[in-house]
Amino acid sequence: MTTIAPPTSRSHVPLAAPTVSGTGVALIQSAESIMHATEIVDLSAPVEPAEAVRAAAEFRDLDVIVRSVESKAKVWQGSDGRWWRSGGYVYLFPGRDGVMRFSIYLRRGANESDYEWLCGIVESAKSGALERHGWDAYSSARGSGWTFTGSRSFGNPLECVDDTKELIACEDNRCRRTVHDASGDFHIADDFDHDTHAFEVSRSVDRDTSDEVYTVYARILTDEPLTPAAAVGMASDLQWAAESARRANAAPIDSRTKGMRDPSSYWERRNALEQETNH
Repeated sequence: MTTIAPPTSRSHVPLAAPTVSGTGVALIQSAESIMHATEIVDLSAPVEPAEAVRAAAEFRDLDVIVRSVESKAKVWQGSDGRWWRSGGYVYLFPGRDGVMRFSIYLRRGANESDYEWLCGIVESAKSGALERHGWDAYSSARGSGWTFTGSRSFGNPLECVDDTKELIACEDNRCRRTVHDASGDFHIADDFDHDTHAFEVSRSVDRDTSDEVYTVYARILTDEPLTPAAAVGMASDLQWAAESARRANAAPIDSRTKGMRDPSSYWERRNALEQETNH
């Protein structure tokens, strides 16, 4: 049985709201007057056998990609006095290449707790917790699927502080990481540690810096003299790191395919679909 502890609330909230000073989080002091409907969904409801079988066949092996959006994270209070937080939402929907995948969208101001909660929602959906667990059917010209726009239970923001770090989605397909610390971080194309040394092939996430290419950062982890064999091993690893940086810098940034297991096929399928549509 798959469970997620906090329930979720689906509601309509305004797109613009006052912002908590010093944060990117929109704060709605009272949502009662602008809510059209509220539904509390128990995410701990057990998955039925038929739901689990379907999920195993259709959803379990799907890609999960993460993207950032400009809309702000929301903290709001329901008519019953309970507080909620929405740091993002999820789509289970075909991409422009026609392939179904999970897409997690992090709002501006989303933090590590928001991200982990949404990842848990996706993992539960892969096990069958879908329609009865807060997901809504969704359709467009591209196809049909589901969306999860629920909010997690939260404390009064004037009394409780969620100080987990703010995150943004990684947009560099050459980087190993999925998300980054919004206050400052590095894209990592390769890294490895040994007893005597460590190398990291990285570049700054900050677009305002001149650090636009991957470079090699080296650390010596011992004060002891190196044996000839250890020195040869370190030189070999340094050559490997240099080649890894060269390959990363030679590859173009493709934010569209970030997180996909088969990025080259994405463009082949997408171009084929667009050609069919244009004919």
